[in-house]
Amino acid sequence: AVAALDDLAGGPGVRGTLAALVSAYVALSPGEAAEWEADPEGYVLAADADASPDADAPRPCALALVACLVDRGGGAAADALLDLAKAAAAAPASDAASLLLREAVYRALGECGAQPDLADRVDAGAWWRGELRGLLAARPPSPAPSPALSFAARALTARAAWIAGVSASRLPAEDWGDVLDALTSLLSAPDLVVALSAAAALGAALGDAIDDLDADAAGAPGDGGAGERARAVA
Repeated sequence: AVAALDDLAGGPGVRGTLAALVSAYVALSPGEAAEWEADPEGYVLAADADASPDADAPRPCALALVACLVDRGGGAAADALLDLAKAAAAAPASDAASLLLREAVYRALGECGAQPDLADRVDAGAWWRGELRGLLAARPPSPAPSPALSFAARALTARAAWIAGVSASRLPAEDWGDVLDALTSLLSAPDLVVALSAAAALGAALGDAIDDLDADAAGAPGDGGAGERARAVA
C-alpha cells in the first residue's frame, strides 16, 4: 500500500487525483453557501469543527490525503498543486464556480504550506504582494453581481485572509505592516464570516510575531525579522 501511494504521489496520475480531491471534497458546497448566508456564526463554528484533523468528514480526510501526496511526491505533487492554483487564478473572475474552485485550491495550498516541497516552491511575499493583498482590498462591484458570484467573491476574500494568517511566519518582515493593515480593515466587513476570518488571521499573525520576539529574546536563531515584525505590530 505504501509503495502504491508513493507511485501515485510521484507519478503523472497525481495531477488528476489532486484536481478531483479539491473540486469534489474541498470546495464549498451549495449547502454551506446557504448556511453562510443564513447563519454566519453557525457556519464559522461548523467550519472550525470541520478543520480539525480528527474530524470524520470528507473535507478533512481529503485535505489529509492532499498533504500526504505532497509530502511523499518528491516535488511532483507540489508542482501539480501549484499548477492547479495558477489555472484557478487565471480563470475568469466573473464566474462563480471558478472563484469557488480557486478558494478550494488555496485552502489546499494553505493546509500544505509547511511541507518542504511546497514551501520551497512558494514565495510567500511575492504571493502576498502579487495577489492576496489585492483580494483583501477588493470591494463589491457596482452594479451588484449575482448572489452566486457575490458569495464566491466573499468566500475567496475570507480564504485570502486565512492564508495571510497561516503563512505569516513565512512572509518577509517588510510586508507585515501591509498584512496587518489589510486584515484590520476587514474587521468591519459587512459579511460576518469575512470579518471573523480576518480576526482569526490577525490572531495567528500576531501569535507568530510574539513567538518571534520570544525566540529573539532567548537568543534562538531566526530569520532576523523579529524586530521589524514587532514594529509592524506596534
